[in-house]
Amino acid sequence: MKKISFLLLTFIATSPLFAQLENTRWKATITIDGPVNVIFDFKKDSANIYTLADSSLIESMSYTHNDSSFTLMKNFGQSDCGETEPGKYSFKIVDNKMQVKLIADDCNDRSSVLDVTEWLVWKEPAAIHV
Repeated sequence: MKKISFLLLTFIATSPLFAQLENTRWKATITIDGPVNVIFDFKKDSANIYTLADSSLIESMSYTHNDSSFTLMKNFGQSDCGETEPGKYSFKIVDNKMQVKLIADDCNDRSSVLDVTEWLVWKEPAAIHV
């Protein structure tokens, strides 16, 4: 019984770590033919990058994650990434900031934009809907 209780408590304590990206939004300025303010919008198993200025979709991706990394796979969008080229990135969240670093990605369009970036948690103003 003690083992089951310990396992249950361990699972409950660590489950927020695995869900820390799900249903979150992050804001940053990235360089795509010049600086662009964007929102990185993580849902349950999809992640989209939108421009902040007009909410236009830049890239739609599926993703998987654990407590310290995520893997992106393009669905559609503006990059030259193939739909079978995964990109893996480490991330660390501290004080409402997410730091992203490249682990491995054969797509230069994605890795050149996401590697060594810092994202601020985005609390959407009522007037913006993406």
